[in-house]
Amino acid sequence: PSVPELYQPGYVEALGQFTVKKFLFLVLFLDHAKLTRLVDHDPCLFMKTAAIKSSREVLLSFSREFLGGIGDLTRHLNYKGYTVSHQQTALQELDYTVKNLAIDMRDGVKLTRLVELLTHEWTLTAKLRVPAVSRLQKVHNVDVCLQALRSRSLVLTDERDRPITSRDIVDGHREKTLALLWHIIVNFKVSVLLNEESLRDEVAHVSLLKRLAPRPAGSGAADLLDGSAAVKFPSENVKLLFEWCRLVCSIYNVQINNFTTSFSDGRAFCYLIHHYQPWLLPASDIRQLTTLTSQNTDTDCFGGDSDEDDDCCDGNTVTRLNHVAECQPVAGEGDV
Repeated sequence: PSVPELYQPGYVEALGQFTVKKFLFLVLFLDHAKLTRLVDHDPCLFMKTAAIKSSREVLLSFSREFLGGIGDLTRHLNYKGYTVSHQQTALQELDYTVKNLAIDMRDGVKLTRLVELLTHEWTLTAKLRVPAVSRLQKVHNVDVCLQALRSRSLVLTDERDRPITSRDIVDGHREKTLALLWHIIVNFKVSVLLNEESLRDEVAHVSLLKRLAPRPAGSGAADLLDGSAAVKFPSENVKLLFEWCRLVCSIYNVQINNFTTSFSDGRAFCYLIHHYQPWLLPASDIRQLTTLTSQNTDTDCFGGDSDEDDDCCDGNTVTRLNHVAECQPVAGEGDV
């Protein structure tokens, strides 16, 4: 208008109708966005400290404040097909930050939320009993998580092939808790991070290098790829990763039979680094006397009758070394 604050008749009513219409559209959009998980990590729609925590309460509060005499606004909107149903619960407001693995996983809530995000099975947390105060409630929550994993053909056992049960997690069994997390990582993340085509190319390249490399006399390198323990692989990518580790380590006369004990003394990790970055970790810095090698030496010593066995079984031979700590990267002056 040419004159400030001077509008034609009906302007204020039209502006009010426009504002109400946009407000109702906004509430409807946010409600359906929550119901359809428009945002994948599904954040809370209302603040934790808010007095109103449902879409219906928002409409009722708006009608009381600005639409006098309307009554229950949601009832009138239902006749037009306008329905809202989102209700924010205490479970959605829960802080899922993990600060202590020995404690935070025991109630099963965070574990189930983790599996829910990875599997996109959004009904899992609805089965939880929160707050989980009693032991039975915690066992039930962990069972929800384990059943979801088993439904995807995951074999939940520790490194000794002992089954991982819900009571183990509730009781705070750290080894089995870590084993469960490792199963989740291997089955849901490792297969995604590994590139199958690149792995196949690298396996073929390392295999060619092994055939061309001179074989050390009396090293027994020919048997390093034979007779390994049966290993179950969750995917083809993990199987290729294992084959790559075996091929690289066999070049340096280190046998790889699994992802657990074969890597326990650190030599496998050191040789993997040395193979691709020899200036960072020279072969001379890798100690051969470790827990695994000393155990083999002990077996050889006690199995023979020669006088040399006495020297073989001295205290230096059976010393256990923290091999990974000894293998610190060594860089030259010109290295960056």
